[in-house]
Amino acid sequence: KSREGANPRPKGEVDVDEHNAAMRTGFAARTRPKVGQAKRRVAKSRATGQGGPSEEKTDWKETEFATKFKEMFAPGSNKKIVYGVFQQDVDTNDVPEEEERTRRIEKATKELTNIDQDERGRRMKVGQVGLASTVVLAAALLVTGAPYYWRAAIYFPLSLSLGFIDSGRTGL
Repeated sequence: KSREGANPRPKGEVDVDEHNAAMRTGFAARTRPKVGQAKRRVAKSRATGQGGPSEEKTDWKETEFATKFKEMFAPGSNKKIVYGVFQQDVDTNDVPEEEERTRRIEKATKELTNIDQDERGRRMKVGQVGLASTVVLAAALLVTGAPYYWRAAIYFPLSLSLGFIDSGRTGL
């Protein structure tokens, strides 16, 4: 079919302006390229909700997950992470002086750690309790003759426990 008053373009090529207009109205025409002919891809932007060339990728820092993460763990909010996932208010009396903070930052940078000794101990404790519980669960499943898929399910608590132990050991 010929389009009246429009510039002709090769079949299968997508006009970005037409695509954007179609995305806004909800009516998008589908075009198929000829065999061997590349189609210009158009992707919907997560940030704006508008269509556009696929080269316009959303920066990972602008995603909904990143935004929610920044809200939950905002720097300077006087909170600290406890047991790997929970937040606790920081007692301002426990905050060290500037000199001590600088020393701790340098030490953490040198050792490539980002959690303190207290948190490392808590994570080790959680990992050890989880590992002991997983061993008891595995033994119970073996003794009772549980099906293989129930025995395979211990992978998840085992992995979580080992992750906490490793986090406590490495400080990451």
